[in-house]
Amino acid sequence: MVLFYCYNTLFYASPIQAQSETLDIGYRGFYYDTTVIATPTAEKPESKLWWNDGFWWGSLWNPGINQYTIHRFDSTNQSWVSTNITIDNRSRSLSDALWDGQHLYIVSHVFANSGGNASSGEEAWLYRYSYDISKTTYALEAGFPVIVNNSKSETLVLDKDSSGKLWITWTEGGKVRVNSSIENDQAWGTPFDLPVQGKDVSSDDISAVIAFGGNKTGIMWSNQLQDTTFFAVHIDGDPDMTWQGREVALASVVLNENVDDHINFSTACDGNGNIYALVKTGLGGPDDPGILLLKRDEAGQWTQHEVSRRKDEYTRAIVVIDSENGRLFVFAKSERTSHNENIYLKVASLGDLLFPTGLGTPFIQSTIYLKINNPTSTKQCINSTTGLLVLASDEDSTIYVHNFLTGDSLRSIEPDSIARVIPAAFQLHPGYPNPFNSSTTLRFDIPEVTVSFVEIKISIYNILGQLTKNLYKEQLGTGRYEIQWNGVTDKGDLAASGIYFAVFTVDGFTQARKLILLR
Repeated sequence: MVLFYCYNTLFYASPIQAQSETLDIGYRGFYYDTTVIATPTAEKPESKLWWNDGFWWGSLWNPGINQYTIHRFDSTNQSWVSTNITIDNRSRSLSDALWDGQHLYIVSHVFANSGGNASSGEEAWLYRYSYDISKTTYALEAGFPVIVNNSKSETLVLDKDSSGKLWITWTEGGKVRVNSSIENDQAWGTPFDLPVQGKDVSSDDISAVIAFGGNKTGIMWSNQLQDTTFFAVHIDGDPDMTWQGREVALASVVLNENVDDHINFSTACDGNGNIYALVKTGLGGPDDPGILLLKRDEAGQWTQHEVSRRKDEYTRAIVVIDSENGRLFVFAKSERTSHNENIYLKVASLGDLLFPTGLGTPFIQSTIYLKINNPTSTKQCINSTTGLLVLASDEDSTIYVHNFLTGDSLRSIEPDSIARVIPAAFQLHPGYPNPFNSSTTLRFDIPEVTVSFVEIKISIYNILGQLTKNLYKEQLGTGRYEIQWNGVTDKGDLAASGIYFAVFTVDGFTQARKLILLR
């Protein structure tokens, strides 16, 4: 377990609300006051922070002028300082920020629990800023902001593809909605329904967009009416209405409430096309998966990795990737401990995506401010130069809170020391999902043994006891592992619907788990 200690250093927040207070873990920022929405660091797929020119920056509410402004983070004093470069003055607005190395883009929308038409002044606006490195400041460019849709929505997410086209997505009226820029970022097309959406979504569902793989743009959306999380791909340069077939990222044909409306995702910034998406389930059992990490590889295959269980009470999870050291950070709110809401951290290696069980490591924690929620960070990958900054808010006391790790702190985190567990016994865990119709994940444990490695074998048998698939055979050491079965036989055929058994054999120990495949 790695603990993050707060240094006993006085710090000064924005000149508007000077503070000098550390939390139990992390730091308190300034009051954003009650004139703005109580959750200015929301919503789930949106990013409020970015890294540029040696500094962290953020879109934060400035209570002195009742407007969001660009703030610069002072890591020495653990404070936020407003640059007074204005963004949106609408008190119920939220935003998503993107720094592409040349321009800062901020798309801002009026928050609504259920998307709908916007009245005059409630449209979604796109801001574009240039950066003056000699003055260490931003400037809103002429012609901005521009209207990008005429909607209110729960979320509005922005990204830029390899051709320079900007994309946004949101949900409204049961539809996943999309729009894109035409030229110079100022001219925008007419919003349209995602062509491959399929059935309508609920009023509580959301969508998010991501550029990946060097020449692709993807949209992920939840559909709680179908208990499915979907994903669709657009090839950069294709007509806006041309999308690849709809993919199932997460689904269960039997389990109810398998999908919730929480989505946050990132790439590893290595150009290999992998996507890492955090989603929340609606399952109710204490040992059911709560937060799952969905990985899409460059071949378009999805795998599932358990981050937390329902009893951990994780929600509003975000992902940040350390591309330099090959780690994936998950931050989420939990109120499991003493009913205080705090931000927790789990870390996994990109090589195995195995997360520790349990609540994780407290990252922002306070015994005074009890409603800390909605962590947010950046779309960018981090490294030892950037360090890591996470911002959150306490909606009862209306203050910003944060924690910051320097590059040295990042380098000191060893994923194996966090992600690896030492199981007590050999065990094959139940498959998830189960029943399944595309793939199921099997997790198994190897305890400490007298030799360095033991040979394990996992085979799939049908109800008649006939071998269907030699799934896995390997020499492994102590740890927790997982593999997937995609319902394919040794002959390469799709296995028929029915009951199967996964049989785990190791060092004289055998255990079987029943699997139900439904086509």
